[in-house]
Amino acid sequence: MYDRWEDTTATPADTLLLELLREEAMWGTDAPRQDELYSWVVHRPDRPPAVPASCGASGAAYQVSLRTMSDHQVVIWMEGAGIVAYLFGHHGTPAWADVVLMDCGAPTEGRTRPSKGG
Repeated sequence: MYDRWEDTTATPADTLLLELLREEAMWGTDAPRQDELYSWVVHRPDRPPAVPASCGASGAAYQVSLRTMSDHQVVIWMEGAGIVAYLFGHHGTPAWADVVLMDCGAPTEGRTRPSKGG
């Protein structure tokens, strides 16, 4: 898969993201709501995470959140780098995750990358 990657491969995805990543955009809900629950909602983050220079972040940051009564998920997406942070919290249990992009360089010893064969 990786040996066939071209710069044009992501173009349709970039176009879709630009349409979805508008301030106050709300999508993915089954029924219209006024409270922003059960919908993916786009905002600008108050403080975007620090992204290493090796990741090529070059523009705006967007916070895309899904909040429900049982949990919440927050994804931070930055132009030029893609997803740079992910937060998950379950309300009522100790389940949570807080993930941030640390590096975009080549893998170092102890890290692995998917094989080209699959």
